[in-house]
Amino acid sequence: MKTSDSAFYSEPALREVFTACLARAGQAGEVGELETKGLRAILLGLPSPVQACQLFLARNGSRLVLWAGALLCRADGPDLFLFRLPGSLERFASLDALRQGLEQLLDSPAERHRLLRFTPLDVRQRLSAAGSLVVQVQPVASSALAGVSRQVGDFVQRCQETTLASLVLAPSLHAVVEARELAALARKTVGQAPAPDDLQLMEQIPQRMQAALQQWWHTPLGPGPSPYACCVALQGDRYYQQCLQALYDRQVTPVQFDLLESVVSAAGGGGQMHVLRLSVFDPNNGAVNLAGLLGVFFVQQDGPVFLFGGPHGLQQYSSRSRLKARLLSALRAPPTFEHLARHVALAQQGFLLDRVVLDLSVEHLSSDPFAASIDSIQSKQVDDFAYLLRTLPARGVALAAADHGLDVRLLVDGRLLALDSGGRWSSRYEPHARPPVAPVNGWPIDRLAARLASVAAQRDELLRAWPAPLSYARLRLLEALARAGHEALDIERVLLRHPGSREPVTLVAGLLQHATGYLPLPRDPQQIEAGLYGHESGDWKPQRSLSGTKLLNLLEHAASDFFPGFVAHLSEFFHASLALTRPDTRIDRLSTLRLALLRAQLHLRQQDHPLEATDMAVLTTVLGQPVSARRPAWQHFVPDVFGVALSIPGVQGAVDMVNCLLFTQRGGLESVNAGRAIFWSPGSGFEGFASLDACRAWLQARLMDKALRWELLAQVSLAAQPQTSAWLDSMPGEQNRWLFFERYEHDFTREAQQRVIAKVLADAGEACRQARAIPLSAQAFENLVQSALVHGHAGVTPEPVLEAVHLQRFEASLAPWLKSAPAADQLAYAGLLQRYQHAGQAAQNYLHDIPPIIDYARSMLTLRLELDFPGLVPGPDAIEVVIDTYLASTVPVGNTPSYLPAATTRTVQTLTQFSLNGFYRLNDGALSLRASNATPLPEALNATYVRRVTRQLDIGAHYRALLQDKLTPGNTGVAKRQQQFAELLSVQVMEQVLREKLMEPGKELACVYVKHVISMPDGAARLPLNGQAIIVRPFELLAEPDAAPDRARGLYLIGPAHAGGGPQVLWVSYSEHYTFRAYSDEPALLEDLRVSTPFQALVLQRLEPEARKTYNYGGFTEPHVPRYVDASPGGYVPRPAPPTLGLSPIAGNLFEQLYTDNYHLLLDMAAAQSRTTAEADWESFKYLFSLIASTALMFLPARLSIPMVVWQSLGSLATGG
Repeated sequence: MKTSDSAFYSEPALREVFTACLARAGQAGEVGELETKGLRAILLGLPSPVQACQLFLARNGSRLVLWAGALLCRADGPDLFLFRLPGSLERFASLDALRQGLEQLLDSPAERHRLLRFTPLDVRQRLSAAGSLVVQVQPVASSALAGVSRQVGDFVQRCQETTLASLVLAPSLHAVVEARELAALARKTVGQAPAPDDLQLMEQIPQRMQAALQQWWHTPLGPGPSPYACCVALQGDRYYQQCLQALYDRQVTPVQFDLLESVVSAAGGGGQMHVLRLSVFDPNNGAVNLAGLLGVFFVQQDGPVFLFGGPHGLQQYSSRSRLKARLLSALRAPPTFEHLARHVALAQQGFLLDRVVLDLSVEHLSSDPFAASIDSIQSKQVDDFAYLLRTLPARGVALAAADHGLDVRLLVDGRLLALDSGGRWSSRYEPHARPPVAPVNGWPIDRLAARLASVAAQRDELLRAWPAPLSYARLRLLEALARAGHEALDIERVLLRHPGSREPVTLVAGLLQHATGYLPLPRDPQQIEAGLYGHESGDWKPQRSLSGTKLLNLLEHAASDFFPGFVAHLSEFFHASLALTRPDTRIDRLSTLRLALLRAQLHLRQQDHPLEATDMAVLTTVLGQPVSARRPAWQHFVPDVFGVALSIPGVQGAVDMVNCLLFTQRGGLESVNAGRAIFWSPGSGFEGFASLDACRAWLQARLMDKALRWELLAQVSLAAQPQTSAWLDSMPGEQNRWLFFERYEHDFTREAQQRVIAKVLADAGEACRQARAIPLSAQAFENLVQSALVHGHAGVTPEPVLEAVHLQRFEASLAPWLKSAPAADQLAYAGLLQRYQHAGQAAQNYLHDIPPIIDYARSMLTLRLELDFPGLVPGPDAIEVVIDTYLASTVPVGNTPSYLPAATTRTVQTLTQFSLNGFYRLNDGALSLRASNATPLPEALNATYVRRVTRQLDIGAHYRALLQDKLTPGNTGVAKRQQQFAELLSVQVMEQVLREKLMEPGKELACVYVKHVISMPDGAARLPLNGQAIIVRPFELLAEPDAAPDRARGLYLIGPAHAGGGPQVLWVSYSEHYTFRAYSDEPALLEDLRVSTPFQALVLQRLEPEARKTYNYGGFTEPHVPRYVDASPGGYVPRPAPPTLGLSPIAGNLFEQLYTDNYHLLLDMAAAQSRTTAEADWESFKYLFSLIASTALMFLPARLSIPMVVWQSLGSLATGG
């Protein structure tokens, strides 16, 4: 029904009703003129000789209870005047007469409801029974009608709370059904194979639950009534109260009210009212009951009809046909179907959707209509529970849905939904199936990084003008100066001095320090002065226009209410509209950024350490629709979002942990039915838990831990942090119920952001309090606000998430062998990387001040071009050399050669590159030159010039000379280079060894050998390893047993000293394929040398040119050595044996020998530019000093494989191999 803004029991309504009663009594002569005046003063809240009192009643041993709808007034005499709802004034000669009159009222079946409907439920039965009535009178201290209004409101609230307390004690499935039966039900729900006795157990569940419900409905709860009696009484009370409201709102006449009132009296309406049970009827399928709905009709008039029940209670319609049309049309319209279908059993709701021909069927009720209503609700409850049990496996609904079949709050009284049910049925269940949300498609890591960077940039722009003490003080000063007519004064240059300050301070600092009390201004205007101060000269120039009393008054005015003004200014900063055309505030935009941050973090979790699939689906649903009322269901339940709060003794109100969120899978806070829980905090992100209880226990344990709690306590206001921490330290372990969750009913991102801003403002007030209490200087106050408020970025902090994205990028770049390595090995590898980074700094590089060869070539060419073409040509990198090579066709015998080439190739490179690459192609193909920017070049700058200059510069020879000067042992500074070489190489080798160990776990012993010789480089002082000597020897081949060894430069063997021992580790420098290779023993190494072409090519490249002839072309199987041949008949030519390995260990310092070998190897490769037969050596050398020399000593992003001074190829570096 449409009601007025004023309830029938509001103070104005009571005054209107009781004043009308007083007027009627005065007209009837029942109240004298003086009595009327006194009573009217009571009703108007004016001083009066009449005393207002409350009435307390008891009967038959019941407790003494307040009659909420009555007001007793008495003057000096014995007469008493009783005002009572619905609207009457009675006069009694004495208190005893009043008692007798009330006994008669309670003994009257037709009248007693007017008293009982305003008394508690648990005493109504005893008050109705015959017996002596106890009446007590208690004076009212304050406004009489306000007291009555408050009493009725409290009474209505308490009746609802009492009924709700009984309903939430309804037996749950988990409480009634035994563990074996629950296990059988769970197996059926998830589709698992049933146990042998599952069928029998499942059949027992509905019967056991129905018996438990029947017993619960009709069993009194302690001294109070049963749930059934509570619900019947509550519906009757609500019906009566809404009739009173309709009478007050003049929607019914007094006569109609009397007839409507008769429904709740024991008289039952005297045949003038019909109360009907309603159902929807289909001629083909029968009736479908509408549980909890009643129709109320006048019998002898065509007046209005009423519908009672559901969320709205009493509703009025103009006629029966109108009511019928409204109900049936609601079932045919999808938007309204849900509202009426909630009164229909779940098993029958599907039938209503298919029915076309529907009618309204009624059944007259001769007994208590409200008892009949509760009976229908009870029947629907049992049917719904059984239906949900039957349909769980087919519809995939969680077991928690069965508990929602027991929730009858809406059918009993819709107002119960607004009360706290202690977590029971706090979730929102939607029985009609909806498709699940689509899985989250993870964003690429680059998109995540860009999104988070955008969030950070937008946040910084929003908060760029965050008010701080200095900026706010400056604003206050400017306003004060403008009012005083000093707008043109530059306050940045004007300083303030007085006897209390050791040196002049700015006006802003002086104002702040006066406000905090750090340096108060003097009272004497003559002691304060403003002026310009020269810091270098020390001169002071007084500002005559602003001095003395004028200056002191200005500063005092600016300091007045400074701290409240600062907090208010900060509040305005967040709450004011940002644009005239758009009403959104900073809070609104920060809420949008918060949602974007949460979504990005969810995408990040999907890629790295993903949550459970259920958690991901729940978060996707919530973040897809942050507004609670519009959020779709997931698996028939609407997920909820909650804020977190603590209840701390000594702290007024709850202590909010503002930047923390709790998500529950099925909504609500009843752990047994809420499903999984996800907790989010700024530091830890999303963390999933199997249940709400598990999440609560984890959170409580974290708060109790002194080392871990501060990540969470940082989200508590500054003022509450000390008390909260102290209380947690002193709290006994068994205490609970101090951690609370509060559901966000609207847009959770905005509500959460509002809580953060509330904390910011509270912290601003606390900072101001501390600034005055200490007191703080201007800069200290500014620093406090910056650290406590500004650096918190209003709770929107994408930086930790962005760091996680960068870490994920880093981990994605890890090689699989490192990802799968044990944590200890990963930690050891990380330590090597840090050592390498330190050893690889430019000052630590043994090749420092030796430019990369590309830079060396560029500088030489630039100098030559400047000498030959001063100011006429660009640099060598801007000149391109084009080489066209023509390949002639093959001419068959007897044919005429063709003048057309079979193929043409063209290469384009800069002059710098050609000077390095083209040494072998000076006479190949046709050369031409051009500028990269298409500008003309001098005619003399042609192919002939380029060929001549390339030969004359001889970059390889000059660079070799540079290396000799810088690297030759004994030269100036080389000793330090040798030390740097040893430091860097030791780290590189250790890294490579650990890498080899992780990549090939079966070669641990070989890696141990390498680490042993590196950690003990002196061969003479090296200790045995597990009882055997480990040596390093050059790779030397013996073509014959007595021949001189042929040494392969840059190759070494590490292994046991005794011949044939193993494993043997081959160490190769400047190899594009590998650095270390382990062999089981020496014969295995020689066998690989005989069959492996790449191995042979490597060894041949490192041998001296004369020695190569011995081993080339099959010489690793049969060395080509000269032999004397016996020419006599039958003479025998022995077949050469395969070569063997020399055994000449490096006895001195290993790193000195390696440095020397490395130096000679570099010189040999540098000399290879002029030898066309050694082009590969030159290319290796050139690449080494063009790339490795500039990058080998620095960690390369996205690559953990360190570019070693030992060779790593360009292709290997580019591909990360």
